[in-house]
Amino acid sequence: KKKAKELKDNIATTSYALQEADAELRKLSTQVVQSPERIIVEVSSIKKTLENEKAECRKAEEEAQSCKAKIANVAKTETDIVNVIQIMDEAKDRKVMYEQVLEEIEASEENIALNQKKIAE
Repeated sequence: KKKAKELKDNIATTSYALQEADAELRKLSTQVVQSPERIIVEVSSIKKTLENEKAECRKAEEEAQSCKAKIANVAKTETDIVNVIQIMDEAKDRKVMYEQVLEEIEASEENIALNQKKIAE
């Protein structure tokens, strides 16, 4: 009797362990790859997509660097234009001064000519 009870307990324990193992097997079977070829194709596709994204990122970075260089060139050009305008203003002022000096010379020459005429009379 005692042996039969032990066997029944052992059968019950084993049966319970078998049910747990079966449940674990069902749980893990969802994680087992059914089609490795499909997974390989998907991974390959993901790799290609990643490579394309990296290439686009590199291209965007190159364009950003190019834009930075263009902005720097525009800023330098603006500075150069301001300098040229300043030089042109200075040249304009000197031209006005030159024209005034010419007028003064002409007036002086006329005065000299009149004075020489008066002296000659």
